[in-house]
Amino acid sequence: MGFFFKDEQDKRLVLSLLDSDGSGSISFREFQVWWKSNKDSFFVPAYSQGVKSAIYYFKKYDVDMSGQLDVNEFKAMCKEMNWADKDVEGSLKLLDSDGENAC
Repeated sequence: MGFFFKDEQDKRLVLSLLDSDGSGSISFREFQVWWKSNKDSFFVPAYSQGVKSAIYYFKKYDVDMSGQLDVNEFKAMCKEMNWADKDVEGSLKLLDSDGENAC
């Protein structure tokens, strides 16, 4: 494909995107699912920094590695990003589509 990651953090980030079972390696099935779901937009330079940042913060604050941010994890993430309390509460309401207090 011609796309190389020199930075170790970028390599770990890409692995975390594709390694859906958390095994530390990418199976053909995981690669196939990723490829078919059009996630290749991650590799578009115009989007890659924003996507990287979002994934970095999500993974950093998903401390229980549930694949969701609970209310406390989400609030901790927003605090680091200096969000106003009203913005945090509004975002929680928008993102918690199933009412489980998680995003």
